[in-house]
Amino acid sequence: MVWQEHFEVPESEVIFSTRWIKDREADTPNPIDAIQFQKLVKDIEVGIKQGTRKRIFDANDRIKLSPETIKYVVEKLQGTFLFGIDIDLNGRLFETFLSVTMRGKDLGQFFTPRSIVKLGTKLANLRAPTVGKVDVVLDGCCGTGGFLIDALADMWSKIDQNPTLSDTKRSDLRKQVATQSLFGIDVGKDPNQARLARMNMYLHGDGGSSIYEADFLDKNLLPSASDDAETAGYTDQLRTQFESGPKGLFDVILTNPPFAKQYDRKNVIQSAILDSYKIAENQNSVKSSLLFFERYHDVLRAGGMLVSVIDDGLLSARDYSFFRDFLRERFLVRGVVSLPGDAFQRSQARVKTSLIVLEKKDDEIEQTQGPVFMYACRYIGVDDPKRQRTLPIDRINRAEANKEIETVSKMFTAFLNGESNVAEHVVPASKIANRLDVKSCFAKSGAMVKTWKKKGIETATLGSLLNEYVFAESDIVKTDASDEELSYLQVGYDGAVRKGDAFPASDAKSSKLFKVHADQIVISHINAVHGSIGVVPKELDGCVVTSEFSCLVSNGQVDPRLLVAIIRSPEIRADLLISASGVGRTRVEWEVIKNIVIPIPDPATAKDIVERMEKAEKMSKDAEMAQAKAKRDVEKTYSLATEAALATLAQFKPPK
Repeated sequence: MVWQEHFEVPESEVIFSTRWIKDREADTPNPIDAIQFQKLVKDIEVGIKQGTRKRIFDANDRIKLSPETIKYVVEKLQGTFLFGIDIDLNGRLFETFLSVTMRGKDLGQFFTPRSIVKLGTKLANLRAPTVGKVDVVLDGCCGTGGFLIDALADMWSKIDQNPTLSDTKRSDLRKQVATQSLFGIDVGKDPNQARLARMNMYLHGDGGSSIYEADFLDKNLLPSASDDAETAGYTDQLRTQFESGPKGLFDVILTNPPFAKQYDRKNVIQSAILDSYKIAENQNSVKSSLLFFERYHDVLRAGGMLVSVIDDGLLSARDYSFFRDFLRERFLVRGVVSLPGDAFQRSQARVKTSLIVLEKKDDEIEQTQGPVFMYACRYIGVDDPKRQRTLPIDRINRAEANKEIETVSKMFTAFLNGESNVAEHVVPASKIANRLDVKSCFAKSGAMVKTWKKKGIETATLGSLLNEYVFAESDIVKTDASDEELSYLQVGYDGAVRKGDAFPASDAKSSKLFKVHADQIVISHINAVHGSIGVVPKELDGCVVTSEFSCLVSNGQVDPRLLVAIIRSPEIRADLLISASGVGRTRVEWEVIKNIVIPIPDPATAKDIVERMEKAEKMSKDAEMAQAKAKRDVEKTYSLATEAALATLAQFKPPK
């Protein structure tokens, strides 16, 4: 193993170097392509014929870069021992170089964030390989092979750390893991995901001999009409392997099924596939992610582990209760780890997700669901931003994500071992009888209520302090029958309440709008958890909101401004988030809001706070007026607001 940060190799022994290129330029203008790459292609072709490798390049492929570009790249990399870098950096290098070949596509859609891959692999708890006992791992939608590569690294690391193995046994086990224990399947052709995965695995020490280009969801594994003879032969090979293990071939599945793809009965091929799925009975269309879970159940051995990224909507929505019943009937739920909402920001997938850990039930013995490990992550996936530019915060987030991976994986292992020190992250089986998402099963609102009461602080529900405003007929604007000029009330995440641009009522998208009044509290149903909660100031009386706002009136016990300050606090917004039923765009309406318990400041404290708020509001308005006057003075002094200038802005104003 290479551990030195710096070591020297004689220049004559380095073939990936500008010296090596220069020595051969007299024979060929591009020796990296003509000699090294062509040798690689030929070696792979030999492996294909021997059945030890699968195709990565076509036999006539060439490196389509100029000799100058290749020489520049070699010059930059020749001093780095690429085979000695760790798997994480190797993977990032592969993704970076791959992005050049995938121009015009969103690279993020092809990669699961690395920290999610690392955590998923650790949750799988792969056995340390020993003679006769090596886990067989599958990813049926492997993409570029991220999960398989991490599984490879995990098992190799456990082999290397086993002091009882001889060098020969260690080498044999490493080869067995690389060539016999990792299976990947992907149907993607644009770009060809299977070939990308084979290349990625080849760079990590495995020839990708068990990476197949096929539709894993087709239980008959029929070749596609567009497949060439070689690809069809690989599919036949895969079908034969599956048929050899009718009770399951795999010990572990690590996967991230596509979130959005649908299989529809209107499509003849997809309809035939749906006919073979229990979960698709009486369904005209089914999300492919649901089908993957049934298919994985088919190919797992009894007691095998399935670790998968899953859309939280499947874990919580009423429409998917049948799917959760399906999971509970066939699997034991061992763990659910909630991922941050921005975990998949790179792929621009605005979907709240989790990692779920399932154990396939053994049909020959009776098994009942036990307690479940649950954890909510803050940093996993967030360390993989969609922007190309690296910022200092990325290093911090990556470090935090790595800490979180270790914390969660150690706690989950302790849970599996029956240790009591993780009891706070364990929920009873009864909690998952309906929903399976961490928020509904594990998170609890009102965490501070007991503390407030112990300190003698009075508490009350918001429903006892606020009343929902009943709009009078004069407050309701029927936009299709009104010629009024209106302005929306805008409530920012910072709680600031502003007046939007004026518009005619007939331009509104909503059929009804509602006029708000001074001192009312307005709460955005969609963005309350982000802080969109404010008090209507006197000057904005008459602005309008949609039905996506709750308009509330204080009963006089607590000043509206003080109530808003309390409701906008992290503690109360966290309670709103936990109490809301949704998992993606979390909506909180009055039925949820009114049950939230808050502390009530004593009269003296309340009076002091409100007086300071009033003083701050006056200072803010004075500052705003002073700024406006200074702006007018500048414009007047230097003739910066002439009628001609104003006319130009109006005449040639570009569209918004």
